[in-house]
Amino acid sequence: MAMRYTGVLLLLILVSSPPCHGQAGFLFNQLPADFQLFARDNTNQATIVISGIATSTQPQRVSVQVWREGQHWAKSMVSLPVSRPASFSVGASIRSGRAQYIVRVFSHTGTDSTLLVERTRIVCGDFIQIHGQSNAIAFDPTYSFDDTYARNVAFLPGSDPSSGQVGWFPAKQPYGSVGLIGWRLQELILHHFDVPVCIINGAIGGAGINVLSARNANNPASLNTAYGQLLFRHQWASAIPRLRAIVWKQGETEAGGAFENAAYYSTQFDQLYRNWRQDYGPQPRIYVSQINFMPETNQQAGAIRDFQRRTKTLYANLETIATVGTPGHDGVHYSTAGNLQIAGELFRQIARDVYASTDTLQINSPDIQRAYYNTSRDTLTMVFQDDMRMVWPADSTLTNPNTGTTYQRRMVDFLYINGQNGRVQSGTADRNRVRLKLTSPQSGTALTYLPSFFTDSHTAFYNGVHLKNSRNMRAFSFNNVFIANVLPAITWVSADLLPNNQIRITWNPPAMQPLRYELDRSDDGGLTFNRISQPAGVATQFIDQNLPYQAIAVYYRIRAITAQTESIMSSLLHAFKPDVRLADLSLGLVTSARIMKLNEPFIAQMTVYNNGPSTATTVVLENRLPPHVTFLGGNGLTHLAGVVSATLGSVAVSEMVSLTYTLSIQQPGRYVNAAQIIQSSVPDPDSQTNSGTADGQDDAVMTDFRSTPTNELTVYVSPNPIQHPLPPVQANQPTPVAGQTDLSLQITPNTLTPAINEVVTFTLTVSNRGGAVAALATVVNKLPDGLMLHEASGWTIAGNDVSISLTNLAVGESRHVWFRARATASGIQLNQAQISHTTPIDSDSTPGNGYLNGEDDTASVSLRVR
Repeated sequence: MAMRYTGVLLLLILVSSPPCHGQAGFLFNQLPADFQLFARDNTNQATIVISGIATSTQPQRVSVQVWREGQHWAKSMVSLPVSRPASFSVGASIRSGRAQYIVRVFSHTGTDSTLLVERTRIVCGDFIQIHGQSNAIAFDPTYSFDDTYARNVAFLPGSDPSSGQVGWFPAKQPYGSVGLIGWRLQELILHHFDVPVCIINGAIGGAGINVLSARNANNPASLNTAYGQLLFRHQWASAIPRLRAIVWKQGETEAGGAFENAAYYSTQFDQLYRNWRQDYGPQPRIYVSQINFMPETNQQAGAIRDFQRRTKTLYANLETIATVGTPGHDGVHYSTAGNLQIAGELFRQIARDVYASTDTLQINSPDIQRAYYNTSRDTLTMVFQDDMRMVWPADSTLTNPNTGTTYQRRMVDFLYINGQNGRVQSGTADRNRVRLKLTSPQSGTALTYLPSFFTDSHTAFYNGVHLKNSRNMRAFSFNNVFIANVLPAITWVSADLLPNNQIRITWNPPAMQPLRYELDRSDDGGLTFNRISQPAGVATQFIDQNLPYQAIAVYYRIRAITAQTESIMSSLLHAFKPDVRLADLSLGLVTSARIMKLNEPFIAQMTVYNNGPSTATTVVLENRLPPHVTFLGGNGLTHLAGVVSATLGSVAVSEMVSLTYTLSIQQPGRYVNAAQIIQSSVPDPDSQTNSGTADGQDDAVMTDFRSTPTNELTVYVSPNPIQHPLPPVQANQPTPVAGQTDLSLQITPNTLTPAINEVVTFTLTVSNRGGAVAALATVVNKLPDGLMLHEASGWTIAGNDVSISLTNLAVGESRHVWFRARATASGIQLNQAQISHTTPIDSDSTPGNGYLNGEDDTASVSLRVR
């Protein structure tokens, strides 16, 4: 075959306006671009589509070939209609990861191929938007950052944004337009989750929210507004359907020099939020940063920050985070270290929400939930989220660099009751609460943490201490939070002992129904308490079903929670547990040999073990000997008519008691000897005594041995005359659901231990046990790197993935498909398959959601390549 590289099209697709790109008898209306990021779908993949019109009559086929990090990945080909011009479309899938792709498009005439288009440095990953003002686009040109897999979509350098000239770039280009926070997010997401990210940053330094939110209702993507320019870039990049997050960092203009108020800011933000949802849809999660406080003397700045704090409760799919206390703050902006910390803290939230990170503990900023006085009004309690572990900061002593004088920053000086400080004497933190000891009883009804602005003779910006949690997340500043009065303590009615080691506790409801209760229990005499439940506000009782066996008595306490306050913690309710003693006994049986000569003595040993929690008493063991087994003697046992038994007065917790005796066999054959515990005065929590030896409970045991010479055809088994009826075997398959399929998948190789270069045949079996015909079922097999595809007739190839679609799989039908792969690397090679799509839906599986989730539409097999 001759391959001709004639007139290779190198034009970078930068601008959205030209509808077609021509080359060698082809007009392309859909082509990838160099550096383009394709948004990954729920299967971690994206499809690259090449489409256009063939105008020349000579080409017979069009193909696309994809290389991943220099290795051939996928190939697709379509035949062209005879008549011209003719439309065509061909695609190939790529997978997200730390990889760049090259795409080449060929035309084919006979055996000749001509390269039409080549595109390089393509990636598959996620889109994230950053918007706001200067802090959202902070930049440090010295920051070392590898942008091989990170991307940017920006207006071309030197062009007027109103011209709409947009291009794909590595993240460092054009100069600084992603911003330092964006760079760090791209870096962290790639490092932790192997997902390339394109940041589209629309921030404008010094811009007010009115400028950034202004939207042309008739043309939302108008290039004459900042909002429209950002939306235009998202539309151009096809980012909107899979946009993961919108990061909003703005408000310094309104809180600072513009001297706006909270009513103005909230109105503007409300319209911006509605614009976002209208143009970007409900799926991207919005992350609002509460701004820091500034030196400009705007008395309304604290209320603006408080609105930002509360947006999480006002709008759907929105998260918030504080920036107060971030190091390197100069009153407006942050140092490089400060911006990197902001990015790292924001990353943890995005990682939890978008990438299912398990690092979720205390990663949010502490947010006040309610505040209330005690009955004497000389103590004020601030309550934060339940999972917070608050830290009260120590006073700091600083030196004025200009005068050399020392001064202090104390937390008590930055807490205000009705706008006045000096009312707090000290503070302590206890779990999610901070208690303030007041200088005197107070009557104020509004609590504020941190001032609206700050500057003094020592510094132009705040350099003091902050409330934080144990992971150093600083609390949101808040403004004029209502201070309620503490509610009276809940009073108890009774604690009633119930069967099965349960206690029912009952209390009197308060005068006003609360939102919920917080119920704690102590198992160590009232020394420590743990939260066991949060009953709803309508509840007046709770049944405790999870009592520890070890505790003889338990203590309960309860408090009522409302939106603004809570009750005094109740008195302790002392409840004696029911006298339930349990002893978890298990039985073992071994012999001194597995092969015995006829009439030759051997030793048998029964061993009983008590796993507690109580001492077992009057424990009776029984071994019914198989036919032709003779009892020769043993200490502490009795023998009558082939039944060996023993009674133990007691077996202490963790004690193991063994009884040995001598047996012999008289006939050739195989023997199965069984024993059980037939009595115990203390109940066993997981076994039933004297229920038979064939039910699998741990108070029964079997062992086998045989004679020499032997008779394999004859088996002698211990009698089991009192076996309790066993439940019928339950089918492990669900009842078919009408109108739905129930597909399962199996994969079988012709060998599990191939040699290097040996070809292995894999047979995949798709079965339908559902209540409907599977009109379409697509199977995807993911080959490991150590297997190379050898033969796959009828399959579609995409890198290491091969797929095939089956149609009209009847109810009860199983269908087999196969392919062959060559072993190219030694060691363990895991081959995985899944059903990626089915029509209609599967009743008990989710097609395409992974290979190793345990669902029956997945299968895997490990080969050990020699």
